Amino acid sequence: MGQDPYRALVVDDEATVRHLAVRALTQRGFSCETAEDGAVALERLEAGPFDVVVTDLRMPRRHGHALAVDLLGRDNRPAVVVVTGVAEPKLANDLIIRGVDDVVFKPVDYSFLALKIKMLVDRRREARKSQSDLGTQANPLAGVETGDGNGPVTIVENDSKNVDVNCKLAHLSKVLPVSQAAFDVFGMANSNDYDSQQIAAAIARDPSLSVDVLRLANSSFYNPSGDKVVDLEKAVVRIGQKRIGELALATSALAALTHNVLPWMSVSLAWRRSVAAGVAADLLLAQRGHSEAQAGVFLSSIMHPLGRIALGTLYPREYGMMVETCNKDGGTLVELERSRYSVTHGEVMSRLLETWNIPVAVHEPLRHVADTFPSLRTLPEPLRTQTELTKLAITIGWITVDKWESWDRLEFPPSPVLQRLATGSLSDIIRETKRDTERIIDFQIPAPAREEETDATQKSEAASRELAYCNLSSEPFDFLAEVVPSMGINLRTVGADALGSESHALINCVSAPPGKLAAHLDHRAGQGAKLIVAGPDDTEPYTQYGEVVPLPSSYATLCQASLRIAAPLPGDGHRGPGEGHREPARLPLGDPRPAGSVLRPSRLPPQR
Repeated sequence: MGQDPYRALVVDDEATVRHLAVRALTQRGFSCETAEDGAVALERLEAGPFDVVVTDLRMPRRHGHALAVDLLGRDNRPAVVVVTGVAEPKLANDLIIRGVDDVVFKPVDYSFLALKIKMLVDRRREARKSQSDLGTQANPLAGVETGDGNGPVTIVENDSKNVDVNCKLAHLSKVLPVSQAAFDVFGMANSNDYDSQQIAAAIARDPSLSVDVLRLANSSFYNPSGDKVVDLEKAVVRIGQKRIGELALATSALAALTHNVLPWMSVSLAWRRSVAAGVAADLLLAQRGHSEAQAGVFLSSIMHPLGRIALGTLYPREYGMMVETCNKDGGTLVELERSRYSVTHGEVMSRLLETWNIPVAVHEPLRHVADTFPSLRTLPEPLRTQTELTKLAITIGWITVDKWESWDRLEFPPSPVLQRLATGSLSDIIRETKRDTERIIDFQIPAPAREEETDATQKSEAASRELAYCNLSSEPFDFLAEVVPSMGINLRTVGADALGSESHALINCVSAPPGKLAAHLDHRAGQGAKLIVAGPDDTEPYTQYGEVVPLPSSYATLCQASLRIAAPLPGDGHRGPGEGHREPARLPLGDPRPAGSVLRPSRLPPQR
């Protein structure tokens, strides 16, 4: 048997409008009924179900806004498309936030509108079929884990899990409410066949995307003069034709993926990191000029955080358990992803983009951003350089935002990579990234109403603890010194000759010859608490001097170790809130480790 016929209800007080809409929808296979106002529409709805309701706003008796709100509160509601002559972006944004599927402004191309509605109804039907096939909850974005949803989550073997991920991603790609206009804009922006006026017209088909683009164009980053931009074509020119496609796709994907609230995920932090990584990518690429390695770096940088939301959406309960495991054991979430799914969040985002027919060349770096820098040496060019630039942009973005998750993996690019990339002054890039991110950050996707979090844009208060810090590393840039202050620790730089007299010290020995520290510390003398940060294969020579944290490591592991030996600042106990006091990062400290231990994330729990 074939599918049930499409059914549409067209609600408008103008007979001509109803006629045009019905004719276009009929040509797309819809069986249509009409109503001249909201009151009559409710009578039609009581008589039988519809796939979609297309309604005007201003009508006698019962207006379209009240009708839309009524429909949105119903179980198994139809799709709701508002067609209006009220060209007010705030009203459109309000309707979209409430859950209306689309808002279209008059005058209308009814043939194109009918095509969009058919695609919308097809996706909703596919979503319902996916839910039925997978035995999920009513929300198509609520995750589709193994099991019946009542008993414990079943963990299957890695190969099977990878197949399972691909299967669920295929369903997810169809049910996510990503704007078709965003795909159109991305394609047009990456072609030489369209100008800014045509791209602006494509954006205008989606009121929510129009609102986002205008807000972005009016941010202080793109609009330092403060002259308000109200025209979409001017907004496209101001942002840049190339960038507008990537940003349109990123903002629409983020809005779609965050439709389902994940309690462990800070949407605001993900968006800020996305913006900062994109800014850093732009700055890094500007240093290199036009080259083959440009492709994919910007899009991969801004899309990177979204893969974690996608994977958490597919397996919400299981992923939440993984987050709890990381918080308890101090491990990195990326390694748990590999263990449980044989795939990382970067690969998931790349696969999702591929299902949307985004060219592989512009998202392939995402497949490798979770790999370590040494492992990237086997990649062919220009993919190796693209991925290294993306990883560096993400690291700079995280440092710039200065907000960390305990499960984040700390990995810094080694000297040979920085030399290959010819990055110039990383201090300047971090400073410019921070400045430009602060100017653009007022453009952000509204967080879901249930998300409760502090404003990550507020300036950090003063540190409440202190550590002597000595950099013996041979690396050209000290990433470690950029990260530790985020833990509420003030680093007081000291020379190597002063280490013996310091009771508490953090020592950066990444890529340093072991004898360099031995020349300044005598392991036989009691010289206070020392924490040494070293490379992954250089830990053994340092265990005689104190605790050792090898990098890469989780943020939690480094934070716990640093806080254990950091001393309170003088007079800190007398400060109160608002008087320069900053609580150190709230992470479980666990048991103090003896000197000579190597701090590593706990082994992954065995799979069942």
